[in-house]
Amino acid sequence: MTFLKGREHAFESQFALDADAEFRQRTAKHRAAGLWAAALMDHPAPDAYAAKLVKLGMQPHGERDIFDKLHADLNDLTSIANIRCHLSSPNGDTIRQA
Repeated sequence: MTFLKGREHAFESQFALDADAEFRQRTAKHRAAGLWAAALMDHPAPDAYAAKLVKLGMQPHGERDIFDKLHADLNDLTSIANIRCHLSSPNGDTIRQA
């Protein structure tokens, strides 16, 4: 029985680690998108803008809210396809290259 308890604990620990890694990756992606958008807009406080997007991403429909905000803010500066491309990048690689 101790063996099963150990396996259960290991699976729970792995699940927690995976959830934490996913959260950190998603947060980094949203922050990178915010910094990219702030640079396009010549925003006076890019870190504050990026933090606002990270906060939006924590809402239940965060991905859609972030897209809507970026689309509204960058309406004349870039295309919808470019916004989608930057948001679909899993870790911000596309954002750093652009």
